[in-house]
Amino acid sequence: MTVAVNPGSEEFRRATDLFFRALDVAPEQRDAFLVGACGSDTALLAQVRALLDAHVRNDKFLETPTHMMNPLAARKSYATPGDLIGKYKIERILGEGGMGVVYLAWDDGLGRHVAIKALSPAYTQDPNRRERFQREARAAAALSHPGIPRVHHFEEYAGDFFIVAEFIEGETLRPGITRGAASVASVIETASGIASVLAAAHDRGIVHRDLKPENVMRTPQGQIKILDFGLARLRDFNSTDDSLTAPGSVLGTPAYMAPEQIRHGSIDGRADLFALGILLHEMATGIHPFLARNPASTIARILETEAPPLGASSAGQSDGAGSAIMRAALDAIIRKCLRKAPEDRYSSAHELLAALDRARDGRGPSGAIPTGSPGPRQWWRVHHLVTCVAYGGLMVPMWMARQSIDPSGSGSRLGMVLFLATLGAAVASMVLRLHLLFTASSIPGQWVRQYRHATPWLRLSDSIAVLGFLVAGAALIVGNTHEGLAAVLICAGVITRLSFAVIEPATTRAAFDQDG
Repeated sequence: MTVAVNPGSEEFRRATDLFFRALDVAPEQRDAFLVGACGSDTALLAQVRALLDAHVRNDKFLETPTHMMNPLAARKSYATPGDLIGKYKIERILGEGGMGVVYLAWDDGLGRHVAIKALSPAYTQDPNRRERFQREARAAAALSHPGIPRVHHFEEYAGDFFIVAEFIEGETLRPGITRGAASVASVIETASGIASVLAAAHDRGIVHRDLKPENVMRTPQGQIKILDFGLARLRDFNSTDDSLTAPGSVLGTPAYMAPEQIRHGSIDGRADLFALGILLHEMATGIHPFLARNPASTIARILETEAPPLGASSAGQSDGAGSAIMRAALDAIIRKCLRKAPEDRYSSAHELLAALDRARDGRGPSGAIPTGSPGPRQWWRVHHLVTCVAYGGLMVPMWMARQSIDPSGSGSRLGMVLFLATLGAAVASMVLRLHLLFTASSIPGQWVRQYRHATPWLRLSDSIAVLGFLVAGAALIVGNTHEGLAAVLICAGVITRLSFAVIEPATTRAAFDQDG
């Protein structure tokens, strides 16, 4: 049965989300999982089943590295928990992919967990695959960067080859993508972490060539780690490496290949930037930008069509003030990474990092700080400046009112307490407003964060000031003294209340494209 699905629709988004979730479920339990997840939506159930059927028929084509697509003879069994590989005791299998299986093992000598990547037993007799496996170890060991797991050893034991490396806790980017669009700030931070690792690798002549969500891990502390350098091309090692990766041999994962990689052309670090563009678009929207109903169509889209824009429904909608500026900058970055010709992309990961820094600071791709619409931004500044001046001026009538609040004689002390409380609130409000003005003008990339931190305190100080004006005005009316002064203070309280409850939010939204 063929199910027609519009790749840009919400139905397709739900279907692909369930598809990836179903892949994590044991095959014998998938149907029960899908029936429960889809409920009465039989159309959605049919769509997901069709995707799974195509996935099985095509041997996981889009997500399977090309060097795994030729099945070999039945392999020997993998190690099981409790087995020893040299001095390392196997605890469990962490994952299987590429040319090997990854174990969690315990190094009793040093008292630490390690990750052991073993070359699949079926591949141990293949000289080329053994060489690629050794190349992965050399590629990772050649780099000293916190974003690349440290390699401890490369050893041969009982006829098997394995890499002993740092064990990384955390999760890959795939689960986050299946949960939906990430915030634009999160996408930019993740992109910077990945680009930093790629810059270090490219500087050493190492091209990853298989960058995808499954090969990028985020630790519990938020640090980005890039895994699996098994396809990396090293220009600074011996010529055997070049013979394994020469034009005409396609290595990588089809859904994340650059056009020149698909066409068997020569590649450099810009191929990794294309894959990064796909990954970032997935993070920002939850959908692969070129995903189609079958593998051939997906590859055709990579070669021929432009990626869709991020759009108003993607990342950044929950980011608050300034989100539209950062989203536009991120969209421009992704589009440049996804240019079909390598020379049209960023020339290096360092150039990409600079563009990401500008986006984080609220600047456009050219480096200029966007001013948005000059009118609303100017009104926002005027509003805050006028409010600061008004607060300073209103302290004069509050000072005059302090002696007349209670004619019975105790008013002097009460009036002074009321004056000091209102003065303190007014000063706090003025300082916070001036801080936001400075941030917006000098470091716009920090404005959203500072606005969120300052707003609760700003509202508290404004509320105390309003209460002080109204109490002082009401006390003068009750005491039948200085009626004109009382009217000034009451009007000041009402206007201040309207200002921070109605006028200020409206000018902020208009000036910074703030949502809600």
